[in-house]
Amino acid sequence: MPEFYTLVTAAGLAYEAERITAREPINLAQISAGDGGGASYDPTEAATALRNEVWRAALTDLSPDATNPSRFLVEGLMPADIGGFTVREVGIWTDTGVLYGICKYPASEKPLPGDGVAKELFIRAVFETSNAASVTLTVDNSIVNATRDWVLGEVAAHAAAPNPHPQYATAAALSAHQADRHAHWRPALRFFFSGG
Repeated sequence: MPEFYTLVTAAGLAYEAERITAREPINLAQISAGDGGGASYDPTEAATALRNEVWRAALTDLSPDATNPSRFLVEGLMPADIGGFTVREVGIWTDTGVLYGICKYPASEKPLPGDGVAKELFIRAVFETSNAASVTLTVDNSIVNATRDWVLGEVAAHAAAPNPHPQYATAAALSAHQADRHAHWRPALRFFFSGG
């Protein structure tokens, strides 16, 4: 087994089986982090909670791995004002509160602003499931963050589009309009004065 890994828990597998039997999606909603109780450890499938959870929030993203369709990337962003610990474990939670996945995470120091430095911590975990088509994400859109790769991809697609702004006239349409001598033609107004 690699040094760092994510496992779908026994409770997660039971939740998955229950949802598939009911023909319902697997709804992943939250990510949590813990300090492992002060030391790294090797999580097992039997886990139902982190050893020492210190933070939990809504997932910011869940996306399939481009290289393996049965793997997912799960992301969360811990704000700068949370800290004073070292992250060593990460949990992935369902919308019903089941610990679906547990991750042995590389030790990542998370200081508080009062420690003289503050940082946001972007957490990404990878997990694999046999039922990738059933996995859905429950997201609070007020906290979704765009990754650099996503932004660069969107900008490149925009720049490559033949007409990325269809609401505006194209250069060809403007040239044709300027060349049309009747585009702004109005019949002359004649004024007649009657003498009196």
